[in-house]
Amino acid sequence: MTGGSKIKLAVLLLSLIFQNAFAQNTGIYLPQQMRKLYNGNTRTWEGKPGKDYWVNKTDYKIKIDLDTVTARIKGSETITFYNNSPDDLDKIVVQLFNNIFRKGNQRDFEIAEEDITDGVKINKLIAGGKEMNLEEEIRYTSTNMIISNLPDAVVEHGKSIELYFEWETELPKISQVRMGKYADGVIFAAYFYPKVAVYDDVFGWDELEYSGDQEFYSDFGNYEVEITLPGNYLVWATGELQNPEEQLNENIYKKYKEAIESDTVINIVTKDDLINKTVTNNKETNTWKFVAENVPDFSFSCSDHYLWDGVSTLADESTGRKVFLEAAYGEGAKFYEEAALYGKRTVEYFSTELPGVPFPYPKFTLFNNMFYGGGMETPMMANDGEYSYKSGFVTLIIHEMAHTYFPFLTGVNERRYSWMDEGWASFFPGEMAGKYFEDYNHHKGYLDYYRIYGILGTEDDLPLITPTHTARGNSLIILSYARAFFAEHALQDLLGEDLFKKCLKEYINRWTGKHPLPYDFFFTFNDVAGEDLSWFWKPWYYEFGECDYALEKSQSGEIKLIKKGNLPLTVEVKLKYEDDSEEIVSSNTRIWQNADEVLIKTNSSKKIKSAEILTNKIPDFELSNNFLNF
Repeated sequence: MTGGSKIKLAVLLLSLIFQNAFAQNTGIYLPQQMRKLYNGNTRTWEGKPGKDYWVNKTDYKIKIDLDTVTARIKGSETITFYNNSPDDLDKIVVQLFNNIFRKGNQRDFEIAEEDITDGVKINKLIAGGKEMNLEEEIRYTSTNMIISNLPDAVVEHGKSIELYFEWETELPKISQVRMGKYADGVIFAAYFYPKVAVYDDVFGWDELEYSGDQEFYSDFGNYEVEITLPGNYLVWATGELQNPEEQLNENIYKKYKEAIESDTVINIVTKDDLINKTVTNNKETNTWKFVAENVPDFSFSCSDHYLWDGVSTLADESTGRKVFLEAAYGEGAKFYEEAALYGKRTVEYFSTELPGVPFPYPKFTLFNNMFYGGGMETPMMANDGEYSYKSGFVTLIIHEMAHTYFPFLTGVNERRYSWMDEGWASFFPGEMAGKYFEDYNHHKGYLDYYRIYGILGTEDDLPLITPTHTARGNSLIILSYARAFFAEHALQDLLGEDLFKKCLKEYINRWTGKHPLPYDFFFTFNDVAGEDLSWFWKPWYYEFGECDYALEKSQSGEIKLIKKGNLPLTVEVKLKYEDDSEEIVSSNTRIWQNADEVLIKTNSSKKIKSAEILTNKIPDFELSNNFLNF
């Protein structure tokens, strides 16, 4: 080895040592169970999955009989759980989410007496070929069942186990917690079947209870589902319909096939079709079959009187892969005649602009539940309400479809870190909605959260890293949506749109089909941006505090913008001149890295009459110090 080579090697080693130290000393706190992961082999300090990263898989074959009058479901299912972890598992945890309606169980809010039921009643369980004694060999908690007396004592690493269930449950009809029977002939069913919990490298089995406020955390798998119900009902579900020609009237089937290929919206089922009863094959019952690959959950909806539209669009130019968008809604549902169109536009926007990752699913259903406002996402579906104003309707569609990326493509743990999906779903609609609505301000809705709930800067305004399952009520709403939304906007302003998008795309690509932690998000952005952003992560994600900015005059008469709170973001100051002309000066998030006050600079030689901090995009805590007269 030459002397020059030795010097190069020494420089390389020093560089590697520096990079490793830089990654491991980011200045943000990691709990002890997280530190061991990044010092091990499953996750890296650069935000990448480690060489030994693993995720389990669970496949489902489910058969359902639905009584559309009582909303009662009887089901059987075969589950195949694949243990890809390095551990031998001596128990299997199965989640029974619909036990939230079981008498005596804990809930975060009241439900109607009429919706209190027996929850999910398990009639039979065969585990690994052994029929289990449901009273003696199964331990039940509020919304979990723990199968510990396994036939082979453990499910060994690299092996699988088959579980067979027969069960029944009833959907809510008054207290529709994310799903239920909304009216006669209108049902959206989710979280109704026995489902294997996640076993991950952080917490082991996810044994947190479901009490209503917090949402979900799921492994990925394949679903084959058969749904039997009255023959005059249409069904929409997670996955692709396998037997449309068996269920649909010949003319409806023809329009359905046309819509799958059409780049303009096709009215598959019209009012006349419903009046003439020429929608389905009019048998007494029909069995609808759906298949979904590599998804974290399953849901379905049905109606005997809904209109149905469909359209297709290109999601991935490199492969020519298309996505089918469909909308199911009642006659008179406000704006829903445009739902399929805006679903199409959303897929195109997501695939080519933000996040710029091709929409991953082959289809998506927008289902109208007839309620006002709000919605709920499931893989390939959204259970959406109605808005009286169109921008609310459109942003709802974008928001719920954005969940395709978080938590469904990247399997974030909503039960502990709800901001990791709700934050992005809140962030994504802004730019797209601005294309369709003049003077649209997407920030306003999240500013209203703070104004309505009145917790800005209080102890109820929690740091984002707060585990979701420990938060409740208004605190949870602000944490999941508003604070996350403003943090992500501040981050975009800090990095600039191009670098921000590059970081976001890499984060999605790294963690597709996996379970990222908050630290994987932080470390990926650090890695791709090429800098330690701890000065930004700490106040927004780890600290209590508020956004609070003020204007003061310096001794020389210049305008000082002062950061009185601890949360950094971009601040706009409107300068009004003596001739009544105006100028807006923007101070980027970046300036607060090493400063708590800056001078407002302008190239104008005009005399300033007044200065004002604009609060139409920031949740400023104290408004009385936002204005200066000269």
